[in-house]
Amino acid sequence: MKKNILFLGLAAMSLFTVASCSSDDDLQAGMSIGAGDNVVTLALNPGGSGMAVRGARPVTSSEAANNVDKVEVKLYRLVESNYSLVSETENGQTIYEQDVTWSNGTKTANIPLKHLAQGSYKLVARGYNNSTATAVTFDEGTPSTSINWTATQSTGDIEEVFAGELDITVDAEGKITSSDKTLTMNRRVAGFLAYFKNIPTRVNEDVVKSVRVVASNKATQYDIIGGTVASYTSSPASATVNGLDAPAEGKETVLCSFDMSSATNWVGGNPTDDFYTFTKVANQVDNTVLGGGFMVPFRQVSGVNTLCVELVGDGDAVLKTFNVKMPSTFKTEYDIYMNHFYSIGHKTSSSGTEGPDPGTPDPDKPVDLGSEEEIILSLSDAWDVVNDMVVD
Repeated sequence: MKKNILFLGLAAMSLFTVASCSSDDDLQAGMSIGAGDNVVTLALNPGGSGMAVRGARPVTSSEAANNVDKVEVKLYRLVESNYSLVSETENGQTIYEQDVTWSNGTKTANIPLKHLAQGSYKLVARGYNNSTATAVTFDEGTPSTSINWTATQSTGDIEEVFAGELDITVDAEGKITSSDKTLTMNRRVAGFLAYFKNIPTRVNEDVVKSVRVVASNKATQYDIIGGTVASYTSSPASATVNGLDAPAEGKETVLCSFDMSSATNWVGGNPTDDFYTFTKVANQVDNTVLGGGFMVPFRQVSGVNTLCVELVGDGDAVLKTFNVKMPSTFKTEYDIYMNHFYSIGHKTSSSGTEGPDPGTPDPDKPVDLGSEEEIILSLSDAWDVVNDMVVD
């Protein structure tokens, strides 16, 4: 059995190339408190070349990118064992500003923390694209012994949300004395990429009308601060899934779908040749389809393959299924974790087919659906963990 390396990457449900794939990528956003003062510096390091801004960021490779243009911060004071929100203005003095000016492409922004009373605090931040304001809603709950922020995807494609928190200690002179003065916002959703070649025109005598990636479950609500995120680690063996509302019995959902009617040899539903051909698309291997998106993390469903690739015919009939497996264990049932990128097909650059570094080219390897029995996935280093997975 031949194996194709797949890189788990970033995705946003979006329209792509010759066929549509609705459904992102690596971004590291950080906030650091300047030494010797009480100014918090918000730093965004998207890496890669970035991508055009839209509601859900398009994902066309595992290359690092983001479209964050809205950052919000909140400061909480810890009194005994309970947190309470610090108002932006107290006793007629400005303590901090919750909305941070952050135009797309911004790398850093400073926010002063002033007139702080002695004690312990927690600074919390989230970053997202402002055009998704009606698609994602945030709930900050009621702070008590802990702080728990959640996000809910209400409409449209799954959106990329980043969040992070930092504990701060202030001395009697109002100076921040904490040794750790960096707050990093990490992605709270998962990403995926789908990249296929040699798509058969028929399975037996039945015409293949579409190719789709299907997940065994679906969540729309997830923790971004506290809650299940508090116990999250980069080790899949001990990580906690931060998606909250995925049913135990599962709710199958199509993550990405490619319509074969866009093929140049579609011929009105009576395709010629053995494999579909497509008009040349820049930065893609010839005769391939490419797309990706984001997922709210969810737990595996017992007895159901977590991810699969389907060749679909008339009446939504599934003509052939490729099961997506974990690389070393070859399991077909596994959890989907935040900040992990699940990519079916290897593509590290959105601006070419040889990878972003000419010195060490990393050529595209789309999955061959015409002859391959196994698909191997791996998680890009840009994300938390690297996993190899297999589809057969």
